[in-house]
Amino acid sequence: VKEKTIAARRSDVKVIIFPSANRRDFDELAPNVKEGLEVHFVDNYDQIFDLSFDKEPPTEGQEK
Repeated sequence: VKEKTIAARRSDVKVIIFPSANRRDFDELAPNVKEGLEVHFVDNYDQIFDLSFDKEPPTEGQEK
């Protein structure tokens, strides 16, 4: 988890999705490693899908 988080920061990734089982490892990271990241912990693929794709249809003026 530490290596993946550091690699994400180096690549300017702002959002990370981890399995819920990795929450403890992530929580143990130093605050400066976690800073500026939006992190989600999921139990199944449906949660990944919901986070990755907007469920709402686009409103007028938005791309489809």
